[in-house]
Amino acid sequence: MSAMSGNPVALSLTTDRARYAPTEPVEVTLVNGSTASLYTSDHQTCCSIISLRLWTGNVWTPVGNCMMMTASRIIEIAPGATMRVTLTPGAGMLRALPWPAGTYRAILRYTLAPGGPGDALTLESAEFVVA
Repeated sequence: MSAMSGNPVALSLTTDRARYAPTEPVEVTLVNGSTASLYTSDHQTCCSIISLRLWTGNVWTPVGNCMMMTASRIIEIAPGATMRVTLTPGAGMLRALPWPAGTYRAILRYTLAPGGPGDALTLESAEFVVA
């Protein structure tokens, strides 16, 4: 299941499970079911294109931010492509830490042209739990 905000193309963003232990990787699958390429950048959670967000009571807070000292890359997601992204606790961080317990979403921010134009669109997964 996926929720889309301002999403003009057929996309889905799902996790492989609804519940994870703090030390387990989260596998996210992105399907671009449209006829258009999408563009995003890496350097999100675990230095990937996906941002995990934790509900902190009043706001969705990014977790596992990329600490690699490299330039962000623009990533093209081709029409009809399926991408699987495995987010491992501590990957791309200065030290390996488990996921904090709580309610999460996976987020993809993308555009329909490389480098823009305009504001990025957002694709969100269903909520899942780390406990």
